[in-house]
Amino acid sequence: MKGDELDQILARGLRSYADAEPRPGLEKRVINRVRETREIRSLKWLRWAISVPVFASLLIIAITFWPKRERTPEFHASSTPVAKSVSAAPVIPKAAEAAVRRPRSQRVLAPKREQFPTPVPLTEEERALLAFANGVPHAEEVMATQEKRMSEPLEIAEIHIEPLQEKGDEQR
Repeated sequence: MKGDELDQILARGLRSYADAEPRPGLEKRVINRVRETREIRSLKWLRWAISVPVFASLLIIAITFWPKRERTPEFHASSTPVAKSVSAAPVIPKAAEAAVRRPRSQRVLAPKREQFPTPVPLTEEERALLAFANGVPHAEEVMATQEKRMSEPLEIAEIHIEPLQEKGDEQR
C-alpha cells in the first residue's frame, strides 16, 4: 500500500517538471549565443593576422640593431705562415698597411710537463699529519683494533628509571 502511494507522489512530481514551460525569450537567447560564437570565430584569424607581422618586424629590428662583434681568426704560435703569391697581392704603402692591420692575439701554449699532476710540496697541515702518523708506535695495530670494534654488534645496557616520589611520600 505504501509503495503505491510513493509511486503516485513520484509520478505527480515528474509530471509537474515535464509540464514546465521555458522562460520567455529562450529562442532569442539561443540565437544570440550562436551569433556571438560565430563572431568570435571570425575574429580569431584577425588576431593571427596582426600578431604574426608584428612579431616578424620585432625580430627583424632585433637582428638589425643587435651589437655585432667582429670575429678574428685565431692563430697559434706554432702555426706556419701561409705563402702568398706576389703577383696576386695588392700593393699597399707601408703607412697604410700599418693602419689597416690590427694586432692579432696569439694563443700561447703552456709547456708540457713530465708528470701529471705536477707534484707540489706538502703543506704544513700535511706535514703535521705525517709526523703524527709516524709518531704513533703501533698505528697499524690501533687501526686494526678500531676496525674490529666497528664490526662487532653494538650493545646497549638496559636503562632503569626510578619512579618519581610524590610530596606526601617524601615525608614518610
